[in-house]
Amino acid sequence: MLYVNFMYEGDELLPSNSTMFRVRMRDREDLLSYEFAQRVIREIDGCEPAGHREVKTSDGRYLSLNELAGGTKGLLMMAYEPKIRPYYFRGGGFGDNCVPYILELCETIDIKLAVGHLWGTADQDFGEVFVENTNKVVKGWLEFANEYSIARFGNNGVGGVGY
Repeated sequence: MLYVNFMYEGDELLPSNSTMFRVRMRDREDLLSYEFAQRVIREIDGCEPAGHREVKTSDGRYLSLNELAGGTKGLLMMAYEPKIRPYYFRGGGFGDNCVPYILELCETIDIKLAVGHLWGTADQDFGEVFVENTNKVVKGWLEFANEYSIARFGNNGVGGVGY
């Protein structure tokens, strides 16, 4: 399940996903052998895994894993570094293109995100998300957006996103 805490200072309180990746994941020789890692790197970064610790860009350059997008690095940590869980991941490090992958991972593992902004889009199927600020399980983006509004602005979401 996905656990979200709307922490408006959360990104300042947590180390960046890129920093955590450099510390915890950079020496993993097997990382690019996993199907999920290969798919995320192809679809988010537009690169092809090449060897154990580098990727090849569409223009033929080679990049180290540290040069991947912050969202990619966060997703790889979520998937392959269980020592980091159940700690919070820095939600500001993930773009909306990462949401489907996070939700896919949440089908088999618990993920915690500290999010300081409304995240995702209305056309994404959020499944169930536990919002820690309000202690509610929400289904779908509209309910998620409403809980964000309540957590951020109070007053049962008045003035925020309603449904």
